[in-house]
Amino acid sequence: MISLFRSSVAMLLVTLVTGCASLRVQTDYDPATDFSALRTYAWLERPRPTTGNPAIDDNSLLVARIHDAVDRALAARGYRR
Repeated sequence: MISLFRSSVAMLLVTLVTGCASLRVQTDYDPATDFSALRTYAWLERPRPTTGNPAIDDNSLLVARIHDAVDRALAARGYRR
């Protein structure tokens, strides 16, 4: 019984620690580009890259949500689609 309790506490601690871990975000852009002159944008229509995971690759709802989030963020900065 004690080993089950210890295992449960250990799993709980591992879950809490990994749940608090931050995501690593990377960005890439050309620092020489003058973005202040830009006011419009468009989505490039081309095949999306595949990850090999059908839950991600074939998920049109996920793609729509990403597009909507980016559209809202750019609109908040004054960009037009």
